[in-house]
Amino acid sequence: VASRLLLDAFPAGRVSLVHVRSNVRQSNMGKGVLDTAGVLSFLRVYGRFLNAIRKKEVKKVYLLLSSSVIGFLRDSVVILSSRAFGKHIIVHYRGGNFHNFCAQRGVLFRLLIRVVLSKVSVVVVQAVALKSMFKGLVDEERIRVLHNGLPNIVNGRPENISQERVCTLLFMGHVAFSKGFYDLILAFMRLRSTVQIRLLFAGEQRFIGNARKSIRAFLNGDAAKYFEEHAPHIEKTIQAFVDNADSYGARYLGVVDGEEKERAFATSDIFVLPSYTEGFSMSVLEAMAHGLPIVATRVGALPEIIKEGEHGFLVDPGDCDSIVGALGTLAMSPSTRAEMGVRNRTYIRERFRIERIAGELETILEEA
Repeated sequence: VASRLLLDAFPAGRVSLVHVRSNVRQSNMGKGVLDTAGVLSFLRVYGRFLNAIRKKEVKKVYLLLSSSVIGFLRDSVVILSSRAFGKHIIVHYRGGNFHNFCAQRGVLFRLLIRVVLSKVSVVVVQAVALKSMFKGLVDEERIRVLHNGLPNIVNGRPENISQERVCTLLFMGHVAFSKGFYDLILAFMRLRSTVQIRLLFAGEQRFIGNARKSIRAFLNGDAAKYFEEHAPHIEKTIQAFVDNADSYGARYLGVVDGEEKERAFATSDIFVLPSYTEGFSMSVLEAMAHGLPIVATRVGALPEIIKEGEHGFLVDPGDCDSIVGALGTLAMSPSTRAEMGVRNRTYIRERFRIERIAGELETILEEA
């Protein structure tokens, strides 16, 4: 989504783009799987890519970098092929997990990562704090920062919305432990015993079966240990909550887009994302643009976006008490929510306008 927005807003100026659509999978659950269908799909993409870079007018190659084993192998083929044709390469990492990805690989794969990244001219990350993911892999002078951006939200959340209705929380992301959904359940159940509150949650369910391994890949330290020791209980808790959401004063919206997503933002009062890892969350950006205060964790780019007490509240990952406290403060103060909401709308419009971000990308591509 973020890349589509950038392409649509890219200025017709110093840099012209040839876009090779590289989607191999249509579903997130199918990504990272090595099978015949995936190989054949990649070969078709690779054929289109080779046809594009053989043209003399193409000087540089820009691609999104993956942090899955299969995805990185695919990217390695593209990067090494680009170098063979004498092209400069710019990779853009939209995430906050590359250091974990490297640490969890074997010696030979880590060597491959190092070799492949040595061929890259510039690595683009989404926040200053995220530069450290590539420490020891890429010299800092080759790392650039590019935030996400949004087009202007024309309608958004009505500013005269009733203050008398039940305060509504909105969670939007993978329904999974790594996104803090388990912690949100615990906090919500505690909070609703003292405050009139309800929860809307949207996103792909990724908490059972084959998803367990992918969730673990996004965790480290105490969070990883806790998940490994309690995974069955965590999965059962999330499953029970999703299956019985109505009885808990909650509602699962499924995977939303377009008008459904707009409606979710418009009918909510607080956006919450207690994730264990993030790059630069598009959902947080969208929520702020719609005039919602934010409760999120101090991960990825979020501490660079959200100023404590002005745009919302930041908590440490896994700190359920702080989540309860932050949500409770906002739930019981409609005036604070309204003030933060107005401030957030203005802030996103002025600092994260997609045309501005696209112009910054143009400069990065030009100078690489």
